[in-house]
Amino acid sequence: MPEIERRGGRVVYENPWLRVLEDDVVFPDGTEGRYSVIDKRDFVLVLPYENEGFWLVEQFRYPVGRRVWEFPQGGWPAGRSGTQLELARAELREETGLTAASYRHLGRLFASYGYSNQAYDVFLAAGLTAGAPDRESSEQDMVHRWFPETEVRAMVADGRFADAHSVAALTLLDQLRSGGVPLEVAVSEVEVVDNPAERRYEIRVDGARAGIAAYGLRDGAVVFTHTEVDPEHEGEGLAGRLARGALDDVIRQGKLIVPLCPFIAAWIARHPEYAEHVDPEHRARFTS
Repeated sequence: MPEIERRGGRVVYENPWLRVLEDDVVFPDGTEGRYSVIDKRDFVLVLPYENEGFWLVEQFRYPVGRRVWEFPQGGWPAGRSGTQLELARAELREETGLTAASYRHLGRLFASYGYSNQAYDVFLAAGLTAGAPDRESSEQDMVHRWFPETEVRAMVADGRFADAHSVAALTLLDQLRSGGVPLEVAVSEVEVVDNPAERRYEIRVDGARAGIAAYGLRDGAVVFTHTEVDPEHEGEGLAGRLARGALDDVIRQGKLIVPLCPFIAAWIARHPEYAEHVDPEHRARFTS
């Protein structure tokens, strides 16, 4: 039983970018309460490294009323999806015009888990080639510029580099360095593929299987029974990416989801936008 049990809930606001959920909950001592959660799709943040420095972007951030420097970051627009590595490539190219020969996944963090379920993946990009940005209309004031790393860290102290996601990404970079790993690293390709002969979805890193989501088939539905990630890849956020990739593929096929696997069921509970695609026999637990 979870430490806080959800008894029901409702969507109190929704737009193309987020939903505000209001859940009725019960705390461990039996006290009833209400929890408001901002439900947003996950995003990526990219550290474009070159010549002992980084490319940053600056734009006006309306909620705080000022221009700030930060690492390129963003999520898929409505109607589009893909792997987090594909998203990292797209965001880097869109915001800076840069393409990278190599990417390394540094880690996965929560944006603000006190009131939101949104998480983000951090990538280090190297081997950069310049190009023309292709920014969205909301980014029309954006500029990008290279800074030496020493200056980026000084900008944290003087307030010019004040984006919490970006500062946290530097901590993941420091962790990588502490292990003696060079920053110019090989590409880490991550993809989710269906292996119908084995009745499982596989998440592959650089072509090697790193985890599976096993399933069975019945009329018009895919029955998920077990999910696991290899121990050497634990903590990299691969299980969630495997779940999303597998479920998105099932939905694209027009089939229903039967989440017998506890991990898949818990993942859907955290991403209620998938509930409408669950087999009606199992849907009530995600929509009540």
